[in-house]
Formats: sequence, structure tokens, C-alpha cells
Amino acid sequence: MKFRLNHLPQIFFDALLLVIALYASFLLRFEGSIPAGDLDLFRASLLVIVLIKLVVFFISGLYDRMWRYVSTRELRVLSLDVIISSAIAVITLYYVSQTGFPRSVIIIDALLTVFLVGGARFTVRYLYELQKHRSVMAESVPALIFGAGDSGEVIVREMLKHPEVKYDPVGFVDDDPAKQGRRIHGVQVLGTHKDIVRLAAKNEVEEVIIAIPSAPSSVIRDTVALCEAAGVNCKTLPGVFELIDGTVGLNQIRAINVEDLLGREPVKLDIAESSAYLSGAVVLVTGGAGSIGSELCRQIARFRPKQLIIMDHNENDTYYLMMEMNQKYPELDLKIVIGDIKDAALLDYTFDRFKPDVVFHAAAHKHVPLMQENIIAAVGNNITGSKNLMYAAERHGVKRFVLISTDKAVDPTGIMGTTKRIAEMILQSRNKNSKAATTFMAVRFGNVIGSNGSVAPIFRRQIEAGGPVTVTHKDATRYFMSVSEAAKLVLQAGALGRGGEVFLLDMGEPVKIVDLARNLIRLSGLRPDVDIKIEFTGLRQGDAITEDLVGSEETVEKTKQDKVLMVLDGGFDYAAFKGQLDKLEKLAGEHDVAGIDSQLHAIVPTFKKIT
Repeated sequence: MKFRLNHLPQIFFDALLLVIALYASFLLRFEGSIPAGDLDLFRASLLVIVLIKLVVFFISGLYDRMWRYVSTRELRVLSLDVIISSAIAVITLYYVSQTGFPRSVIIIDALLTVFLVGGARFTVRYLYELQKHRSVMAESVPALIFGAGDSGEVIVREMLKHPEVKYDPVGFVDDDPAKQGRRIHGVQVLGTHKDIVRLAAKNEVEEVIIAIPSAPSSVIRDTVALCEAAGVNCKTLPGVFELIDGTVGLNQIRAINVEDLLGREPVKLDIAESSAYLSGAVVLVTGGAGSIGSELCRQIARFRPKQLIIMDHNENDTYYLMMEMNQKYPELDLKIVIGDIKDAALLDYTFDRFKPDVVFHAAAHKHVPLMQENIIAAVGNNITGSKNLMYAAERHGVKRFVLISTDKAVDPTGIMGTTKRIAEMILQSRNKNSKAATTFMAVRFGNVIGSNGSVAPIFRRQIEAGGPVTVTHKDATRYFMSVSEAAKLVLQAGALGRGGEVFLLDMGEPVKIVDLARNLIRLSGLRPDVDIKIEFTGLRQGDAITEDLVGSEETVEKTKQDKVLMVLDGGFDYAAFKGQLDKLEKLAGEHDVAGIDSQLHAIVPTFKKIT
């Protein structure tokens, strides 16, 4: 070890501590009164003992260690140094002066040396960390943690362990009476969540974190309202169905989103069952870059398919999804097809090239008002494209085909819903008449909240622009589900389907659109009808006040999976349907808008125009 000038202050300080340790050892040994002979021994041995210990400390590298970062490792090294130096000192004194040295003094001196020298270094570290903690905490956000359970304990522990995240946990709130007044890591349970307003004012709280992954949406809505009244931010942890590995951490704290405020609990689906038919399979997802398609791709990748093919006509979104998938799943064999499902030749080429085992058909035109004005495009994509895909699946031996449909296909009131109902009918017809081994099934969604073009992103843009938020009708209601739920339902349908079924979720009670708008305004930190106005614009053509998941002429049964229902194929004249479909496609090819509209009504008698 090389001597440096910056070692001198440490050496001088340690020398002082060593003198104190040795003198205190004699005082303790002789109960405060050192005999004259032993006092002479102290004076005679002092220089030898101090020099030997300093030399051993220097050789072991003790003076190269920064005190502010001292650890138990340095304490172990110091203890060994003291033992070695004490032994050398005693032997040296004996051979030099032939004088015995009290054994109890040696032991006491060794203990005091470790205590003083080690303690000095740990004191410096403590003062450094205290100053660092105070400086960080001065910039930290005072937070209340709602939930003094396992997740709350982890969150507070991480906050205290990592002050650099700049959270100061001032207390817990929990509705369990048995937890009131108790402490976790020194942080006290101050009350229930009903006390948030009072506690926020008293403790200058800036944020409330809901640390209950299983918290029902009613509790979250109530907490958001209390935080709004208190003028503080509200954040949460992912729900239990979002936590893949069941663990929580500070990096998972996120803002409350509209999915957290839905009027029902997420449906838990048996995704493990899905892995049986996806693992090792070649899977094709059409419309793979869309909201549902991209989430499907993410979840499918977790089941280790042999190959995943993403097909979409949107080059930009597909490229970004490809980059994401390559980063998250580098081991995945991912292929990209840029193309249109109306191109039957391209479909044959794609199926012949990749030979998919499973097809998820998520490609569709879905915007109600646009399809009302673009009936030819709606028929071409939603009907002809879907038919092309199903026939290609049959020809190329696909095992499972899952069509993604919509609740707007039920007793439809617009063009988009009618074309999706006809796609369902094509699927049921192929399942009935096909000689191939392909199993066809469909899934109906309510509104997928947060998906591209859905009402929530539209409301957010209107809020960011300062309003107003436009709602079609004050009594309009819709069924809502999260993107994650929608994708899980599609995968579950692929496992449950035996042929011809249409699957759907028991969606509970529908949500009023105006309530959704008000919740989104509150989540933006604004007040409905005060900061942001809500305007009712009236129903558009193709819109309905309420929507159903089961048609007036359909029957529904439960499945073995809780909350997953099955609409049975009620049967229709398949031969007549084929002729009607051929006529519809001929009219679409001729761009005969009036004829198309009339033929849609002929194929789907429950198609009712309401405006």
C-alpha cells in the first residue's frame, strides 16, 4: 500500500483513539484507580502498542477506504487487524522488557479499539447518509399509503430504502379496525380512507397511493373523489390481473386510469388453458398492429409459439410494434406481412409460406360514423376480407380460427354492426358446411376502453383542448372492458371453441357514457361542468342509446369458464345465405350503394335504422 498525504489526518485521529482506548482499558481494569506500577507500564508500552496497530492498519489498507461508505466488511477487517496487532504488541513488549502485561487489559483494549475506531467510521457514514436523506426528503412528495397490507408494506419499505425516489410516506390509511394505530417500518396507520381529506390537510399530503391490487372499482372511485376534494393526486398499483408475477414495487406505481373506475371487476380468465394450443404453434394475427391485435400479439408471445405472424396494412404502426416485440421477446420468431385481407392471392401466398395453425382475425373497419358514409369499404373489408380469410384458412389446414366481432353486431342499427354480423354468419356457415378440419369461433366485445378510436381517447383529447366534452345522449350506456381483458377473452375462446360458437363476457351492468366523461375529467384534475363543460350532441346515424351482447333471436349458455358465455348458432338457411352474399359482393363491386343497403337488410332482418 502506497503512503499518501491524505492518510495523515486519519492516522493522527486513529492514534488519538488508540491512546484513549488503552488508557480506558487500564481504568476499567483497575476500577478507576490505576496503581503507580501499572501507570508506568501504560506509559512505557503506549508508543509501542499505538505504532504497531497503526502499521498493521496501514498494511491492511484501512486508510484507503472512504469512511462515508464503510460497511460490515471494513469492521471485519478492523477486528482482524486489532487481534493481530495486539498479539504482536504483547510479544514485542515481553521480549524487549521481559515485562508481563495484564491479559484483561489486552482484551479490553482490543474491544475498545474496535468500538472507537470502527464507531468513528460508522458515525461519519451515518452523518453523511442523514444529511443526504434530509436533502432528498426536503424535495420528496409527502404521501399517504392506502392499504396497510403486504403491498403497502413493500411500497413503504422501498420508499424508506430508496429516498432518491423522492417519496415521504407520512402514514397509512386502512379500513381494517384492527390495524388502526399500528406501525409498519415506523409508519403509522392514521385512519381509514374516509379520513383522507382531514389527514391530507393535517400532514400537507400531496399524493395518495392505493396499494391494494384487489381494490374494487367502487373503492377506487370513492378514493379518487376524496382526493379531488382534498386537492391531492391519486395513484395506484396495477390490479391483481395485471401483475404477472404477483410482485409489486415502486416502479409499478401509476396514475389512476379509466379502467380502474369501471363499474365492475375485471374477469379472471384461465390463460394457462390457452397455452396448450398456442405453445409451439404457428400463429397469425390479422390487424395485428391495432389496439386488440397488438395486445393479442403481446400475450401470445408469452406462450412461446413456434412462430408469430403479424399481418396489417398499416406500415407505421406495424413497424413500431415489431420494434417493441423484438425488444421484449428477442427469442420470438416474428414475421411481418404488410397487406390487405381483401387480397385473396396474398392470403394464399401467406398461408402457403407460413402454414399457420391458429388465426386470430382482428382486422376490421370499426368506426360507426365512418362506415355509415363508406358502405362499400365496410362491406369490402368486414365481409369480403373476412370471407377471404376464412376460405384461405380452410384450404391451408388451419386448426383454429377466431373472429373478433362486436356487440354492435347484435340487432344492428348501423352499417358497421351489420357487416360484422354478416361476418359472424359466414363463420357459422363455414363451420356448418366446411369439410375441412378448421374449428371456427367468434368473440363479441363490448367497447374496449382505451382502444384506438374509442370514446375514452376522444374524451381525453377534448379535455386537453379545454373542452367541451361531447356525449351523444344523456342516457346512452355501453358495456366496457379493458384491452387486456379483451385479448384474454380471445385467447380463451380459442381454447373453449368446438365450432360455430360466439363467445362473450358477462359484462355486468353497462356504464353511462356521461359518467365515464365525468370520471375522465376528474382524473385530469379538473371539475366536470365547471372547468370542462359536457355537451350532448344527439345520436348519430348508426348509434343506439343502449347496446346488447345477445340478439333478440339468439340463445345463450354458460361455459365451464366463469363469466364466459356462449351464443349458440341458431341456424339459418345456409344455401340462401350464400346466394345473398354473392349478390351483396356483386353490388359492392358495382358500387351500388342503394342496392348494398337493401341487401344488408335482406341478409340481416334485425338490422334496424334508428335515425
